[in-house]
Amino acid sequence: MSPDAQSQPMEQLRQLWKHRWIVISSVALALCLDALWVLRQPKVYAATAVLQFEPNPPRPLGRQVEDLDSSGVGSYWNIRSSTSTCSETSTTASAAPATPCAG
Repeated sequence: MSPDAQSQPMEQLRQLWKHRWIVISSVALALCLDALWVLRQPKVYAATAVLQFEPNPPRPLGRQVEDLDSSGVGSYWNIRSSTSTCSETSTTASAAPATPCAG
């Protein structure tokens, strides 16, 4: 490399350093204008979701496989629904024939 090619970048750096306040203020002004523009933009919140429900899901093991509910949550709600239905039936029908809930 020639000495002239090496002095050219150094000269550019000296000029930038000499006028550093102009460079700093220009960058600061650009950042402030950008921030002002961004803050004035309307806020847009958007989301999309797809809910897919298949009423008859594939059964690779066939229909002979029973559902296993080890948590007991499903049976609790079934019993509660049955109990509330029986109590409503017994209070509304004073002379009702034998109900399935009596057993």
